[in-house]
Formats: sequence, C-alpha cells, structure tokens
Amino acid sequence: MLTRGRDVVVVGAGVGGLGCAALLAGHGLDVLVAEQAPTAGGCCSAFRTGGYVFDAAVHHVSGGHPRSLTGRALAAMGAVVDLVRLDPMDRLWWPDFAIDVPGSWDGWHDALVTRFPRARGAIAAILTELLRLYRATLGSPGGDAVLDRWRHATFAELLARFTDDEQLVRAVSGQWGYLGTPPQRLGAVGMCQMLVNYWRDGAWYPRGGTGAFADALADGVRRRGGRVELGAGVRRILVDDGRAVGVERAGGDVMPARWVVSTADVPQLVDRLLDDAAPLAWRDAVAALEPSPPFLLLYLGLAGDPGTPAIARGFYHLDTRLGGPWLYVSSASAVDPSLAPPGRQALTVVVSLDPSVPGTVDWRRDRDAAVRAVIARLDDVAPGLARRVELARIAHPPSAGRVSANFCGAPYGWAVTPEQSGPSRLDPVTPIGRLRLAGQWTRPGPGVCAVLASGWRTANTIIRDEGRAGAVPACARSGG
Repeated sequence: MLTRGRDVVVVGAGVGGLGCAALLAGHGLDVLVAEQAPTAGGCCSAFRTGGYVFDAAVHHVSGGHPRSLTGRALAAMGAVVDLVRLDPMDRLWWPDFAIDVPGSWDGWHDALVTRFPRARGAIAAILTELLRLYRATLGSPGGDAVLDRWRHATFAELLARFTDDEQLVRAVSGQWGYLGTPPQRLGAVGMCQMLVNYWRDGAWYPRGGTGAFADALADGVRRRGGRVELGAGVRRILVDDGRAVGVERAGGDVMPARWVVSTADVPQLVDRLLDDAAPLAWRDAVAALEPSPPFLLLYLGLAGDPGTPAIARGFYHLDTRLGGPWLYVSSASAVDPSLAPPGRQALTVVVSLDPSVPGTVDWRRDRDAAVRAVIARLDDVAPGLARRVELARIAHPPSAGRVSANFCGAPYGWAVTPEQSGPSRLDPVTPIGRLRLAGQWTRPGPGVCAVLASGWRTANTIIRDEGRAGAVPACARSGG
C-alpha cells in the first residue's frame, strides 16, 4: 500500500536520528522518524522493571551548560533537558591505586599532580597537547600540523611522547572504555575529543534517566511539526536509478521520500535494508571495516539507601595491565532517587568482553555464571554488595558476534582506531543519491556529544542541498 510521502524519512530514533530530524523539521521539512523499538533513544534509553528504572547503555553525557557543544545542539534542536552535573564524574580504580576524576579541567589537573607530584611537568604537557589537538579538530589556525602529528597515532603513542610513568599513563587513559578500544589501538584524535569534552565541559546526568534525554529530542521533533513513530520499523530502503526514493515499512506499506537518513547499523544497512542496491565498491569498503568490541550489561536492584552509592561511579580495571578487562559501574538512583523504589538502589554494570583473558565466563553458554562472576568482582571492591542484590537482569551481544540492532553488539559503531577515526570514518554522504548516514557509525564517532554533532552535520548536508539557510555547527571536524 502506498502511503503519504515525506520530505525526509529518518530510519532509527537514536540521538543522532532524532537530532537530525529536529533540525530538519525546524527548517520547514516534513520529517518522519521510524523506529522499530517501542522507545526512542537506542543506546540512550531506559527501561523499568521491578520498580527500578535502569539506563540501557548511556550513563551520562558530556557538556550540559549552554555554551558546550551539547548545550548548543540541544538549543538548536528545540530540546529541553534537566541536566545534573556530576562531580566527581568517575572513579578510576586498579588493584594498585585509584584516583577520582573531578568534573572540571583544572580539578583534573590538580588531582593528577597530587597523585603524581614528580610528573607535574609531564601532566601539564599532556593536557596542553590534548587541548591543542582538540582545538585543531575544530579548525584552529595552524591546527593542520597538530592533526598531522597525531592523525595516525594511538593514544598510548601520544602519551609515550610525554611520560614513561606507567601509572600516570593508566590514569590519563583510564576512561578508554567510553570508546571501547584499548589505548594501544585507540586513535589519539578520537580519544582526545572524547576526553577534552568530558574534562572541560563536565559529565551531566539527565534527571529522570538517560531516556529523558532522547524523549526531549523526540519532543523537539514533534513541536516542530515532525512525526516520531515508535514500534514502526523499516524493512527496506527503496532505491531507483541510484537514488533513495522512500522506504518500505515493516507492515509492507511503501512511503515515498525525497531524502532518507539511516542511523541503522551500517552492516545491516548494506546487507538488509539496501539489499542489492548497495554499490559493490561501497559494500566491500564497509565489509573491510572493524566493528567496535561488544560488552555485556548487568542491571542490579540493591536493597539499601539510594542516596549512598554501594560503589562509586566509574571504571574498575581488574588488573594492572594497560587495556586490560574492566567493569564500569553507575547508579542512576544515586543522582535521581525517583529511579528506584524507596530504600533501594539501581545499579548498572558494563562488562568488557575479551575472550582472550583466561577465566572469562562464556556468557553465551552460562548466563547465570556470568552474573555471579560479575557480582563477585564487585563484592571484592565493595564488600557486602553481593548480599544486597535482590534483582539482576542481563543484556548481552547477539550470537556469533554479528552486528545487529542489539545495542550491545557494536555499541561504538566502528572501532575507534587511527584508521577508522577522523576523515577515515564513514562520510554521512553515501554513494546512493539522497541517502545520508547519521549516528556513531559515521563522523565524528561514538558518544552522545559526537552523535549529536553527527545528526547536526547530516541535517546541514540536506539543508544546503535543499537551498535553505542553515548554519554549519561549531563541532569537531574529524573524530570521536
């Protein structure tokens, strides 16, 4: 059945798709967002079970004040979110030392100097170079030389230029789990942009849970006359004579469109949504890219005072190797007590998955053993926590490692290696006419701030091609 056509159909209601749709609707385009899930947000969503509200996979956002990229993007997209600044933003823990990351640039400098007083000069040099590199990604004068210096380097290689203090290297790179790739393989540009956004603009939590962030973007789309349809997946993107012309909905009806924006996993886009319409060279290029590592998610309901975290928010590295296994722990109810029943606490645990580590539980074979193993490790760090667990739910990647709509399958899109960062990441403009990409699979990369920038950029490519006035965003031009 043929249904009413639209100017733009956005496939997927993640942060990038919603942000893109809100901007396009604000420029007078007739926009529909089609999302197969019953909720908006993708990774940036929440769910309720047993009286608890758990964040699915995003646990805070970088930059919440009006002058930050996130703040400017929210204003441009007509989204209103009540954000709470986190300070400290994270605890970084290893078996041999721990350090808290304050919610400000100067505070983090001082914390590092206090912990590593003999490395004061190296710390200043590292932070100065990271800020210089970050500004270069924004197009600062003379920035090309700085970008060229680090474009092909890993973050570990960048740090090695300034220090051989192994603990300091671990501390400065201790939040690498936000991008999923170990520092020895993680692109220096992508890591720099993520870290500077957090260290300079802070980490912020949406009151009501991270799903409230996505809901605010969806409301921005609707207020501007766009439509967001949940539980309404897309079966195929229709292509005629090398150009996207609409979509076929899951129910079989066909919706014409002048533009299609896909935020779907790119391997799925190529293999399923486009079918034979994807050009062979592009298909081969996509097949050659490396997806980011998967992770496991554990959601715990704990008895006890929700205002007193059972364990501090942050990364718990399970051994002293750089790039070794880790757990990331956050408690939404410690920030917003309404997200757990009275006298209870909601705890989300992200578990890195590395089958090369001896003793790693095979979550495909034994879910219960995986849960017990994670809780036991948490109890080592926060004795008594295991006794407080009254609810446990687990989410894991799809079988056989295949990238799918499951947000755990490749949560950061492509791995943020030097070869897949910056200009080497997929362009939002595809070889298929009037088909655009947005989200963590394209530039600038993963993370809520970067994905917002992606949606903004993609919207601007359409706004320009439509001949409508629209400002290019002041956002990073080349990485995560």
